Amino acid sequence: MEFNFSIVGYLLQSNQSQAAIARVVAWSGYLRASEVLNLTWALVALPGDPMLSYYPSETAGVCIKDTKTRPFQFVPISRKESVIVLAAYKRSTRPEARMQSKVFTLTYSAYHQQLQLACSILGLLDFRITSHLARIGRALHDFVAGKSAESIAIIGRWKDLSSL
Repeated sequence: MEFNFSIVGYLLQSNQSQAAIARVVAWSGYLRASEVLNLTWALVALPGDPMLSYYPSETAGVCIKDTKTRPFQFVPISRKESVIVLAAYKRSTRPEARMQSKVFTLTYSAYHQQLQLACSILGLLDFRITSHLARIGRALHDFVAGKSAESIAIIGRWKDLSSL
């Protein structure tokens, strides 16, 4: 199950770019909806940031303050498309508004509603639509691509295999 870019495309065409970008970042980092919507710019690292010195040069990453498993977890984002989108989005924001401000101003409810509407219009109603769809979709994508459930659980920060 590859990432469904038609949802992102629809959101972008509908002037809902924050929901589109949040979905791309959530999918790339196995992020829960609450994690992606609570990111601040101070906790986003783009290629070249010293925080990423142990990662390949084209990697971005986010630090999540609060998760279900433990606080302050760093999540690398290595998919090229996602890094490009995140970097472009950061450049499009006002520099003075960045550091402590949230990356996305969407509420959880608005994010969920925008995803539901996009899926409905695109006829993607064969599965239960949740705002965690990106996280689950990425796990399924990686499993079908041959990654073990154990490695997915570690990368995706699941507490244990039974919750995956």
